[in-house]
Amino acid sequence: MENIKKLSDFLNKNLTIFILFVTGLALAIPNIFIPIANVKIANLSIPSLLLAIIMFGTGITLIPKDIIIMLKKPKYITIGVIAKYTFMIFGAFLIAKFLKLNNNLAFGLILLGSMPPGTAASVITFLGGGDITFSVAIIIFSTFLAPIVTPFLTFVFGGQWIEFNFISMFINIIIIVLLPILLGMFVKHIFKDKANTFQKLIGLISIISLLLIVSVSTAPNRDTILSTNSIIVIIAVALNFVFAALGNGILAKLLKLDQKKAVSLIITSCEQNSALSVGIASTLTTLHSSVAIPSIIAVSLNLALTTILANIFQRKVRRNKM
Repeated sequence: MENIKKLSDFLNKNLTIFILFVTGLALAIPNIFIPIANVKIANLSIPSLLLAIIMFGTGITLIPKDIIIMLKKPKYITIGVIAKYTFMIFGAFLIAKFLKLNNNLAFGLILLGSMPPGTAASVITFLGGGDITFSVAIIIFSTFLAPIVTPFLTFVFGGQWIEFNFISMFINIIIIVLLPILLGMFVKHIFKDKANTFQKLIGLISIISLLLIVSVSTAPNRDTILSTNSIIVIIAVALNFVFAALGNGILAKLLKLDQKKAVSLIITSCEQNSALSVGIASTLTTLHSSVAIPSIIAVSLNLALTTILANIFQRKVRRNKM
């Protein structure tokens, strides 16, 4: 188990490097991953199934008692959740219009903007010196609301570019996000300390699942990613990140949040669950092949930008202590 812990920590520490590696491998030798990408089990794609594994791992780490404690401060949770969904989706919509993205890429950016925070947000918040409890609260409640909020926002802001089945997306998010999280929480409750023992193993499986999601989603879209479209998408994803960071930063000042809560709000709101976005997009790629491109690019780019932001906050804290 100690070796598993070391491997998990190593992969987690160098996650961006490994994401870039598997992305490059999928672009260089796509035929390795394309057969896997075409497999469906119970009408769910491999990325969707792998995402369910990641969400199960997330559920294992959650304790119902902690969630109840978080609910005692509903004001901050409400602010965090609303801010998280507001700035990213508005930014995605405005940037898609401004850059005149084609229908598939515009919808893909909207889909990415409607996602809850990624699970890495709490770790990056810690690196930036933020309030981890506040970050975890935003992640948990944004994720629980995702089955309703994500399809709704995607329909309202992205419906002009691509028609999609609202109910189908709702059901998919229930199956690959909410149910695995609840199952993970149930397993944690039943097995208690034994679940803690295998937490690092589950974490390792989650990281490997994320890398597989990236590779099997990248390979079928190789030509589009290597075309000039990818450059404009990189710009779009980066601009959306900056828009959300600035928006949340201004909101934190207006609400006079303390430094720790402000850092948590900004980082958690900007760290998108790109893996979830890739998984949802994979259910649409049969009809709209390049919808997943913004999400695939965001998996590594968003993580890198959020880490850079955390380092900036960390340096600011150090300067204030001097």
